Amino acid sequence: MPPAINGVETMLDVIGNRELIFLSPHYDDVPFIWHGLLTQVRSACPKMAIRIVNVFSRSVYQAHDDQGNRQITMKRLQFASGVRLLEDLCCLDDMLGRYSYRYELLGEDECITRQKPLKEGEAMEFPAGTPADFDVVDRAILQRLTDYCRTILASDSVVFGPLGIKNHIDHVLVREALLAAVRTPGQTINARVVFGEDLPYMGLANDAERRETEAILAQLPHTPIDIPVDAVAKCEVSFRHYVSQVEESYRTGVVTRARELQGHERSYLLHPPHWK
Repeated sequence: MPPAINGVETMLDVIGNRELIFLSPHYDDVPFIWHGLLTQVRSACPKMAIRIVNVFSRSVYQAHDDQGNRQITMKRLQFASGVRLLEDLCCLDDMLGRYSYRYELLGEDECITRQKPLKEGEAMEFPAGTPADFDVVDRAILQRLTDYCRTILASDSVVFGPLGIKNHIDHVLVREALLAAVRTPGQTINARVVFGEDLPYMGLANDAERRETEAILAQLPHTPIDIPVDAVAKCEVSFRHYVSQVEESYRTGVVTRARELQGHERSYLLHPPHWK
């Protein structure tokens, strides 16, 4: 395996003039996973084409509102999805500049909207699941996402997806769809593929969960890429905008992982034959 690549210059070499396509499971995932990368890229390449693809955009979720989160009604969907959409747009505007990126909604039902139970014993609220746990609805979502990923893999782009650390089921669905598209026989792949460490999840993961992540990466020939990140600035902008979502555990996870990586965030560039 090639040595680890560190620094924004190397990432800019990876990116070149390609469009950056970020597969975001939820409304807040891109700033939490790739804040350092986006800050560096926007500074070095102000006109870089960036596309944010929000996958699970039909949401009823608001943090610590158990009663409200059980209301799978149009009124609740309009309220929660509307709040979260505007939170995300305002945060991305703050980071990237308004009108400087494309934003797509795929319109899938979020895990809470699909009435998935929360994982017990966690500092954060989220439903967990592996591919073995996918039900009929999940598998239909997986197929639609795989089809979408096949279209963007054929483009001259860099496609970013989450690793699915701690097995948030929606993150796992996006990861599995991207990998399924990459592995489809005869698939045209002009894009480069990069997986990012889910944050704040990675900073909150226990030893067993980290070993699980290592096992996933062991099956994917890759190069780790570390990008400098200001964890304080990441938390500041995220906590300012995602008022309906954040809790103190988010800050703990972000700061813990940045400290472990000595002020960096980490992504993983897949090797050929996974891209060319």
